[in-house]
Amino acid sequence: MTERLDSEVVVVGAGYAGLAAALALHATGRDVVVMEARDRVGGRVHTEQRDGVDLDLGGMWVGATHDRFRELLERFALTTYPTPQDGRAGWWDEEAGRLRPYRLVPGKWTAAPAAAAAVARIERLVRRVPSHASWQGSDAERWDAVTVADWLRRRVPNRQARAALDASLVTTFSVETSQVSMHTLFTTAAGEGGLLRMLGAEGGSQQDLVAGGADGAARRMAELLGARLHLSTPAREVRHDRHGVTVVSDDASWTAQHAVVALPPAHVAALDWHPSLPGPRRQLLQRLPMGSVTKVLAVYDRPFWREAGWSGDAVDVHGPVTLGFDVSPPGGPPVLASLTCGRRSLELAELPAEERQQRVLDAFVAWFGAEAATPLTVVDRSWENETWSGGGYSAVPVPGTATMRPGVLAEPLGRVHFAGTETAARSNGYIEGALASGERAAKEITSLLDAP
Repeated sequence: MTERLDSEVVVVGAGYAGLAAALALHATGRDVVVMEARDRVGGRVHTEQRDGVDLDLGGMWVGATHDRFRELLERFALTTYPTPQDGRAGWWDEEAGRLRPYRLVPGKWTAAPAAAAAVARIERLVRRVPSHASWQGSDAERWDAVTVADWLRRRVPNRQARAALDASLVTTFSVETSQVSMHTLFTTAAGEGGLLRMLGAEGGSQQDLVAGGADGAARRMAELLGARLHLSTPAREVRHDRHGVTVVSDDASWTAQHAVVALPPAHVAALDWHPSLPGPRRQLLQRLPMGSVTKVLAVYDRPFWREAGWSGDAVDVHGPVTLGFDVSPPGGPPVLASLTCGRRSLELAELPAEERQQRVLDAFVAWFGAEAATPLTVVDRSWENETWSGGGYSAVPVPGTATMRPGVLAEPLGRVHFAGTETAARSNGYIEGALASGERAAKEITSLLDAP
């Protein structure tokens, strides 16, 4: 039997977007309830503690310009520390069978002057993207028809340099560069202050990590919501008309004046909508597939890679790891992490966890030596295997899609409002974007509820 409950606002999803919307509404005195399918909060941000070590299996970085996230961390007295960068970044030379050091550009590697020239060219193009509104017009349509892979093939003749840039961008978008348009690259980079900032650590989008884990603030937000938060309560159906919204779960339904749906695009489309979603919106949602990401973290008793002069940053364009990096907290223990993205993540996701982890450890051994074979602890997460995520870090519009109707994902549908990092105007794909989207949805509803 379905229990019927009432609220002023129902929020679907307790990732950072949904939590931000719920707390903003609650702060204005609104009666709000939050439904979350998982048995935890945080969505695509999840910190797991193993043997006393906090390990971020999902989103984790605090960018230099991520002011909302920083303010939220400060509110809960949570601190950050710089992403470790001391030492040489490496490029795995498959033919030589060893890691080679590479000259650094600000915040990232480059394999040759040709890569630096390509980055400079992209930076100039990014500066043309308007900061005040969605980019539209003939230039936008032209760049939305060009894939990043095609552009790199034409503009970066040096094979090694092209591969280095390709691997960096695959890691950024979690899909192959043949599935990303230059329009998407430009607008995403513009939202982070430029390509180098988007790719970089110091002064960039990967500048800091959160002590205790990136989902710490989400857990504190959940504590403030208390009984208003309902875990293990997946939304199945949304009924809406000019009078209100009803959201139905397996054993309960909430009727409210307004709703916020803060889910990945594919999960928005999968809800049973009454009336059905408009055709254009439904078509757009189908053109926003989730990326593919596998993350592995290994805890060691000593930072042997640093002792050998390596920073932990390493890129491999062929192996089971796209990118390796150091995420060790100050004072230890030392932690190496890896991201495998795109098609290689899909391959890893089909393997048993033990085999998946072993392939990554084998890569660490090849890069940094035999000590990498015996971590104290190793954990992993293939996000495409997560039922309520279906991938990570965010959905990426297929080429030709981004200019269909800019901003449509964030447009309210009657009394239903939408949040989620994919709907953010800036920092799309980051925790910062999720927070901004939740605040925006809350403001939309507050203005309507406060209207005479």
